[in-house]
Amino acid sequence: MNLRKPVALVIVLTLSACMGGPTALREKPAGVHSFEVEGAVADVANRIQTRSAQCYGGGTYAPSGVQTSQTRSSLNMDAARDAAQIDVTLYGALGPQTWLLMDLQPAGPGRTRVDVSYARSGYDRRAQAVERWLKEGYEKCR
Repeated sequence: MNLRKPVALVIVLTLSACMGGPTALREKPAGVHSFEVEGAVADVANRIQTRSAQCYGGGTYAPSGVQTSQTRSSLNMDAARDAAQIDVTLYGALGPQTWLLMDLQPAGPGRTRVDVSYARSGYDRRAQAVERWLKEGYEKCR
């Protein structure tokens, strides 16, 4: 009996179970970096999205020289709740893997609370960079 196909299937299913989109990251983040900043939710979300797209939009992962995946930054506004969500997600053969998830909501008059969930412990620097983009004009991605 040839065990290659069943073993390969188990490996693929195991790897894909470790990945997921924004919902999976929200449910089980490696950590969350939270802060407040001056500005309305929509303005803050647009500033984060602009920088996030520069840092992470359109990036590709091609270990074998062939493009196998693409990174995108997406902004979803919820005007009814005055909230926003921005995710940085790698789309590849095994499905989406969200690295960063930024949830924005009002924190009082003229202030916004930002919760940055991250997928791996080493990504805490990326989460902290989001705060620095807004407060210090930091230009690096991490």
